[in-house]
Amino acid sequence: MKRGIVLGMLAAALGALPVFACVGPSVDGLFSSGGTGGSGAGGASVTGSTTGSTTGSATSSSGSGGCPSPLSSCSGACVNFADDDSNCGDCGVKCPSGSACAAGNCVCTQQNQELCGGACIDVTSDPMNCGSCGHACLPGGQCQGSICSCMAGTNMCASGCADVETDPANCGSCGHACATDQGCTGGQCTGCTGGEIQCGAGCVNPTNDNNNCGGCNMPCVGGGVCMSGACGCADAAKDYCDGVGCVNLKNDANNCSACGDACGAGLVCVNAACGCKAGDMMCDNQCTAVNTDVDNCGGCGNQCDQGDVCQGGMCKCAAGATDCQNLNLCTTLQNTPTACGDCGTSCQDDETCVGGNCVCRGALFSCNGQCVDLKHDPNNCGACGTTCDTTTQRCNNGACINNFCNNIGLIVCNDGCYTQAQLNSDPLNCGTCGNACDVSEVCVAGICQTYFPTPSCTTCPCASCDASTICCTVGTNFVICLAGNTCPG
Repeated sequence: MKRGIVLGMLAAALGALPVFACVGPSVDGLFSSGGTGGSGAGGASVTGSTTGSTTGSATSSSGSGGCPSPLSSCSGACVNFADDDSNCGDCGVKCPSGSACAAGNCVCTQQNQELCGGACIDVTSDPMNCGSCGHACLPGGQCQGSICSCMAGTNMCASGCADVETDPANCGSCGHACATDQGCTGGQCTGCTGGEIQCGAGCVNPTNDNNNCGGCNMPCVGGGVCMSGACGCADAAKDYCDGVGCVNLKNDANNCSACGDACGAGLVCVNAACGCKAGDMMCDNQCTAVNTDVDNCGGCGNQCDQGDVCQGGMCKCAAGATDCQNLNLCTTLQNTPTACGDCGTSCQDDETCVGGNCVCRGALFSCNGQCVDLKHDPNNCGACGTTCDTTTQRCNNGACINNFCNNIGLIVCNDGCYTQAQLNSDPLNCGTCGNACDVSEVCVAGICQTYFPTPSCTTCPCASCDASTICCTVGTNFVICLAGNTCPG
């Protein structure tokens, strides 16, 4: 049954094959020079490289080896060379995929296919085998109905199918080539020549264009000049640093000895080395103005007395201050408790100095020449001379109350009732009852802290306050330097 079907297909194919021919130069020009092929694109091919020309590994002998005619023996088996796909025409000759053995030849079974190079190819659409085996269309061409043609939008040129709108080798028409560094747009050669490059809408020379030095959008900044495609400086004493411009590496603090090598805070670049500016000294690993620094006046570690200023590298009293040598202190006699009015007058612990006179400090009030706390003093409760019966009463916020302090959640101190917050700011009972601060101290958060006036300052911050003190304003425009880091509340 197999033999009859294949022979029938072969006969039908042979009867239906037309003769393929290329007519006229408009068709022949579509093919590159190549090999010859089969008999056209009609049916399955029986010509070309289709015969079983390869000899099998076993010796064939018609009617031999005990095989009846027309069978032959191949490796001990009886086969028919006329229609055996594995022994087509001779022992061991196998037909490729998509083909079958008919009359001793491998024949493609699909319509329009031919055996080309050992494979079944549709010669009606294959641009490498268009119309017959080996007939290749020119580059860019397509095969339709066994005929080579160019795709829509392209023209047939000597080099192949080309889009004359965009092909630099065939710009506008076949054979019209643009310059080497030009492109083709709309059939017109575009782009730059002579080493120039396209940057934006124009052509530039990247070897000397300051805005496009070495490439588009690569500007030379800070006085830089484009030379041979690289930014440089016209001034031989300067070097070009990317993104910065021309700088002198010998004195530029941000680029000292090399681009990007910045000196630390306060340092300057001198002869390509980082150091302190003229007049400054390196103290504790930082440049210090020893002409004005009160902690390093005239030299590292030379600290001026509190209240002094450093001028020209020498410690001096500030303008308006008096040098109280007995106190080793530059101060103002108008508001210094230890030198109130003159260097030899010191106020009492419950006093402070205002306008050169000792007066009651803080919330204290003068009663008969004594500074008292009208809020908590049982002998002067709310007013001078108003006394509380301390056997049953206590003074609380300027009023005698018939109760004991601890009964109402308060702290008793000298027969007066206090909150802890009040004690934390009371210079006579700082933090705890009876802890009186010295005349040169104030009570801050329950701790007595030393202070001194600053005659050189009327507002904070104040240069006279060193690193161990904080500038605080007490009352109206009374500026002090206070030990620690917290001002009184």
